Amino acid sequence: MKKAPALAVIEFRDIPAGVDATDAMLKKAPIAFIKAGTITRGRFLTLIGGSTAAARNVISANGLNGIYVYNYYAPANTVPVLIRGNYIGTDVTGTVGLGVQNRGIVLEYTGGHTIGGSGAGEGNLISGNAGAGIDLNGNYDTGGGAGAPTDNNVIEGNRIGTNAAGTAAIPNAGHAIQMYGDWGAPSANGNTVRGNVIAASTAGGDGIYVEGNADNNLFDANFIGTDSGGTLDLGNAGRGIYIGTFGAFLPTGNRVQGNVIRFNGLDGVRILGPKAVEAMTVNQVGDLYGTRGQGFGLGFWVTEDLGRTGELGSVGAFGWGGAYYTTYWVDPAERLVAVFMTQLLPAGGLDLQTKFKTLVYQAIVDSYEKR
Repeated sequence: MKKAPALAVIEFRDIPAGVDATDAMLKKAPIAFIKAGTITRGRFLTLIGGSTAAARNVISANGLNGIYVYNYYAPANTVPVLIRGNYIGTDVTGTVGLGVQNRGIVLEYTGGHTIGGSGAGEGNLISGNAGAGIDLNGNYDTGGGAGAPTDNNVIEGNRIGTNAAGTAAIPNAGHAIQMYGDWGAPSANGNTVRGNVIAASTAGGDGIYVEGNADNNLFDANFIGTDSGGTLDLGNAGRGIYIGTFGAFLPTGNRVQGNVIRFNGLDGVRILGPKAVEAMTVNQVGDLYGTRGQGFGLGFWVTEDLGRTGELGSVGAFGWGGAYYTTYWVDPAERLVAVFMTQLLPAGGLDLQTKFKTLVYQAIVDSYEKR
């Protein structure tokens, strides 16, 4: 099979007065590497592709990545880039993945860009790549420099991991969308991922993978592991969505809403990694908590010595109370979650919570802990 060439049409708009669009620096920049930090004489709006078939680029079979937008040293000089209507990783028909180039689209240390759009023909086809479909990388670079955040990008209306019709799998061999933020200045915050078909990732890839200093991102109305009708099995090999820690950084403020998540190989949505949960559910304060047999983890009491509590339960159970005499606890040993909802204020002197807990444990006749 003859591989489709990596063609490209880059249109520079809103060029400031006195700046030549044929600047030698721009002429040297290939489609696969737009280095925003090299453009020192003005700000450009760069369009890669467009909403019509005539404007479409086929960007496939390259040695490294399909499109690479990079801005490590000059965050003030970021070029707003619109990437629309392209076939990235497939042949010209959008039905065959070429499986050669690594990641389809990379945004590294650079923000304010748009991949796709809500209009007809604006979404890209990003399939058949040998690595991730889209990589938003605010991760640490040992090359030095202060780094720039990969913030406030929009990924909308794309088909990632399918054919052009969105009816069959053309897998990317990695996460469909991955988003990394590391310590210090680099981050991946405030990005929007909306209305995409995110499917069929192989090599253990997740639909959406988020790690580290990646806060306040929105994941809205995507079809993850299925087609835009929510019926076809186009599952990702890994999880639908994973949001987890990197070192001391736990992503916060992320919103996952209105998505259809089906047919994926592992979890639908995982927010925390196992080591983060382990840290949260062990005593972090020594003897300072002051309740017999219990310590305090990261947000709740933790049972350490069942004999000293004087209650039924399990070592390692954790929980907390709320307003109006509500409470909950989780018992991993018994695979149990208990929620007690009341509307009592004041509730002084009552022992309903203790009685509820006792009745729950008395009802267990086949203990998971003893298996």
